[in-house]
Amino acid sequence: YQRRVHGKQWYQRRVHGKQWYQRRVHGHRHLDGAFNLTELWKFARQYQDLLPTNISYPRLDPSKPEQFVNLRERVKAIAAGPNSLEEFRASLVECNEHSLQVMLEKFANFMPIVRADYTLEAGVLEEMAYKGVEDLAQQHVVYAELRYAPVELLGWATIDPEGSYWRDLSGETPTIQAVVEQVTRGLTRAMADYPSIHVAQILCMECMRPEWSNRTAQVAVQYRDADCPVVAVDLASGETGLPLGTWDDPDGPHAQAMAWAREQGMSITVHAGESGPGSHVDFAIDVYGATRIGHGYNLLNSTHNHTLYDALVARIKEAQARETDPLRPDPGNIHFEGCPTSSVFAGGWHNGSLPDPPWQDHPIKRMWQDGLSVGLNTDDPTVFGTCLGNEYRLAVEKMGLSSQDVLRMNREALNHAFAPIELKRTIGSYMDDWLASNPGFDISREWKENARCVTVQ
Repeated sequence: YQRRVHGKQWYQRRVHGKQWYQRRVHGHRHLDGAFNLTELWKFARQYQDLLPTNISYPRLDPSKPEQFVNLRERVKAIAAGPNSLEEFRASLVECNEHSLQVMLEKFANFMPIVRADYTLEAGVLEEMAYKGVEDLAQQHVVYAELRYAPVELLGWATIDPEGSYWRDLSGETPTIQAVVEQVTRGLTRAMADYPSIHVAQILCMECMRPEWSNRTAQVAVQYRDADCPVVAVDLASGETGLPLGTWDDPDGPHAQAMAWAREQGMSITVHAGESGPGSHVDFAIDVYGATRIGHGYNLLNSTHNHTLYDALVARIKEAQARETDPLRPDPGNIHFEGCPTSSVFAGGWHNGSLPDPPWQDHPIKRMWQDGLSVGLNTDDPTVFGTCLGNEYRLAVEKMGLSSQDVLRMNREALNHAFAPIELKRTIGSYMDDWLASNPGFDISREWKENARCVTVQ
């Protein structure tokens, strides 16, 4: 990673293009939520006879009956149809309702395709990681942090070939390291083939699997010096209503693992205030030590008291006043990783209650106008059928933000990236020069000239 920064200065060759989007930064993108659809379908057909037949869907509401799906038969039936790729997308992958429950069911559908032991042996994860970087390069991203929960990519087929999606895994195993090793190989190989982009990894602990948090933190530290380094740990996959949900236990395994990771010098970002209350944002900052928050929309949910939000804004403003270099943000200057499309489909904002929600009132806009650091991201672009250009479009055409707002948000994402300061400074200098010489740039050119959402093709 450091060699790439101090080598032939790829950014001096590549950043001088005419399109501003050659300097995009993407901070919140899940590797598994951005799998290339065509590759995913290829592997589903290739391994269809080995797919599980009894997947249990996750339940956010334990009072509802458990649902199961025979993935093997579903894939075979789709493959026999005339429009198999589109049917695969619509029925098993892409979220077509404004519902966190439906979104989790979609992940339950396709994760076994890449999760079983045979996929590790065949290099499926490496290929999916490679394609993920290829997609980003085609979207003109120059720096991205890809996050994933290695435990969700474990080779569970030999443990229980016909087992439940939520089967409780226990104990430590080198398999989690093998997952990260294979993903790292794919990302590193892609960076070599696409020298216009730098990629780093974030490993996610999972709310419902606290027994794996410590091991996830250990592997994150082990791979922080890899060619494609792990730069942070995250806590993801819901905040409330899930099995073993110890999200806000200050003495629990999540908190202990986060504390150990911080002691080792790892950065922290946490999904908070999305499916859980706004108070989770304060908890993530004060207990977990997060300097970035994934989502955080419930800080401004109409059903919550805004006193919590106002107090947090005051704290952040004090931290901003202490800063001397924006590329070295004060730990208290919290950055919010905004994901507009995801906020609707995953129910983080308005709980998916409206087909056309009032975008002008979106928390992302309010946070930005109140002086907080906010970035725009896709979260799970394949599942939500979106791309980075579409998120920019929503910010301008729906929320009413300006082209300059979106460009500055991109700069904020860079300022708060978990990247080496030399890399941030080099990319930032080109961003600043470009912004100064193009004050009236119309960002709508971005999605009009490059409208195709590469990740879902």
